Amino acid sequence: MPKKKPTHTQDGAELESKLKNLFKDHNSHFAKKWLYLFQETQNPIYAWKSYQTARGYGLPIPEEVLQYLDEVGRGILRLAQKPVKANQRPLAISKILGLAQDGPGAKSAFNDYTSREAEKEIAIETFIALQDTCKAYPEFEQIADRHKISPATVRRVYLEHKARWQQIADDLIENGIITFDEKGKAKMSLIGNARDIREAASVLAFAEQKKKTKK
Repeated sequence: MPKKKPTHTQDGAELESKLKNLFKDHNSHFAKKWLYLFQETQNPIYAWKSYQTARGYGLPIPEEVLQYLDEVGRGILRLAQKPVKANQRPLAISKILGLAQDGPGAKSAFNDYTSREAEKEIAIETFIALQDTCKAYPEFEQIADRHKISPATVRRVYLEHKARWQQIADDLIENGIITFDEKGKAKMSLIGNARDIREAASVLAFAEQKKKTKK
């Protein structure tokens, strides 16, 4: 019995499925980026960012994030079974979520998140400045002046992010998300905001450096 020819509807469904998978593959690093930060800092805000990003792109929720959500769920149920006074409830819920300030003088999860996002902006700014010069320290000084911090802080922030970007670049190369043209120029499809795109430029630059060192 001769096989039926695929209909346009079947062709369209197959194409849509391939595009969805391609979309997921090329954007999985967004969820992983937040997961790396959650693993590094244990700040639950990054777990929520990873969850939100994975859901937005139709990606699997990372196991570490699911474990955090499981623990939160158990904590909420324990609180429901042994309720506290109404005026103590917000703090109790905040502790369950891991968002409460952990002791006197400790940085809150929200302040930590805001601070790290500001540091990321400094690192991106430093990376862009260093592309135009081989003299790092004068650039550190200028950026430090703009942000009212020390050059040593600029250097520390940049090197921390550089190591993270190199790690992300390695992961994306290994998974075929970063590819190279015949001239060794790194390429990657992505969707994100302006900061995501600027950060991706840093990741691509380190990917190109790695390729050059392998030659």
